[in-house]
Amino acid sequence: MSREIRYEYSASAQPPDPTPSSPLYTTPLPYATGYYKAIAKEYGVWSAVTSKSFGIVPTDYIAYYPFTGNANDETGNYNATNYKATLTTGVKEESNTAYYYDGSGYMIVPSKPWSENISISFWFYTDNYGSTNPNDSGKAIIFKADDTGYVQDYSIMLDNTNGQRLKFVFGNAIGSYVETITNSNLPVNQWTHIVCIRNNGTIKIYVNGVTDATNTYIFTPINNNKLLYFGRNPGFVPKHNYIGKIDDVRMYNYEILQDKVTEIYNYEKL
Repeated sequence: MSREIRYEYSASAQPPDPTPSSPLYTTPLPYATGYYKAIAKEYGVWSAVTSKSFGIVPTDYIAYYPFTGNANDETGNYNATNYKATLTTGVKEESNTAYYYDGSGYMIVPSKPWSENISISFWFYTDNYGSTNPNDSGKAIIFKADDTGYVQDYSIMLDNTNGQRLKFVFGNAIGSYVETITNSNLPVNQWTHIVCIRNNGTIKIYVNGVTDATNTYIFTPINNNKLLYFGRNPGFVPKHNYIGKIDDVRMYNYEILQDKVTEIYNYEKL
């Protein structure tokens, strides 16, 4: 029997009672501040799994893809077109709340979300970080570039040349690029939360709510008005296509600070 999860809510300073009460909510959860008790139903028996608290999650995103049954952006401005990515279980272990990419499936966002300052939050789950050869490494999770795969407005890729890592790359109008790579080795077969930030000369990558890598840049990032891809590098098909799951992609046109990164992480995790 599949696992079913619902959430009991309490606005008080204490987690709710572990005995499930009515109503029990499914995601997306209706309140962005308070406490939730996750309650799993397995073989017809309800039992408390965990409690969690969080503050106000920022909803002033330029795009948000919860992937709850479709590839639409919650704002309606940047809906994705799906090419063979398949619905699967998401971060919260609920059916049809994330997409799996098998190395050939991908999505395209025709409306091309862009901001010079940008924060990109998402979850990924994979057992394939790609080749250890520097010339072949780079599984594309989120990729905004032209058809050559070189002119990158911004891209987030896996990197396996020095351990299982992730890199955030973008460039300027004369072909200069800056590449920031996580310091941590990232896990396989486990959901991992990432936030990549580009803001007024500063780059940050958060892993599971914690700052993992920082960098700087001294140029103006380029906007080539190129398509945004999920799971695909258009210039290097199929070897740089992503294999794994993606869930809960959020994009903001400003730097989300540490407290908000933590709140998003706590809100979205199981």
